[in-house]
Amino acid sequence: MAAGGVGLPLVTGVTSHGADQLIVSEPKAGSHWGYVAAWGPQEHASDEVGTVVFYRLDSVVGAPVKDGQTLFVQFISKTEAHYVSGARWVQEGKNVPGYQGVRDIDGFKAWLEQTRSELDAPVKIAQ
Repeated sequence: MAAGGVGLPLVTGVTSHGADQLIVSEPKAGSHWGYVAAWGPQEHASDEVGTVVFYRLDSVVGAPVKDGQTLFVQFISKTEAHYVSGARWVQEGKNVPGYQGVRDIDGFKAWLEQTRSELDAPVKIAQ
């Protein structure tokens, strides 16, 4: 590694546990974003939780990689990366009247696609 440089590839992703379902985004016409995600029970409780990393398609090298413990992408640049991480939990907002949270994997997948669409059309603030 050169002095002051980054020697290893820059990666991001999600961890995978035995019962997790891994999700890789399908190509979507006009979208600049992809994602890798995991959905499954927490380690110390039976509640399900989903974790995700959204990434700019033009920022990564190749397809997502599964190595048995993680699902990850590698960035082209070692100093610049465009990604957003998030999580959803089945108990999230459960006691809030009228709150429609993510309660199962189908809801999580719908939220993933909705969030990807929002990333493709960011809010712009005019002065």
